[in-house]
Amino acid sequence: YLEHSPCYLNVSLSENKCAPFYRRLVQVSEKVDERKDVDLGLRESCCAFNEFVLCKYVHVNQDCGQEAAIFLQRHLDRISSPLLQEHCAHYTYAADSCATSSSSVSYPFLHFLLKNVISMLTNY
Repeated sequence: YLEHSPCYLNVSLSENKCAPFYRRLVQVSEKVDERKDVDLGLRESCCAFNEFVLCKYVHVNQDCGQEAAIFLQRHLDRISSPLLQEHCAHYTYAADSCATSSSSVSYPFLHFLLKNVISMLTNY
């Protein structure tokens, strides 16, 4: 991890790389309102998270090398995959995934989960 951390940080914070996706993810998480439509909130959160993670994978592979990309992918799979796949599978894997929604997951729980994963991602 320490070997790759400066490059991970650069990818996360660079305006030409993933910083815009990170800001969008933070904005989505900050506008959580429990009275809001659960499906809409879930879709926004899952799509924003997926965009940020995909950006990280692409730029880490390009800028930090394949070894760093493999480490990042394994780490993210270990810390987030089971829960995110359960809650975000429709928005991650379905065609037109971020255009429609059909879930009944507890949005406050997902918000809590995403905030923790976001925090971990910014450290990588």
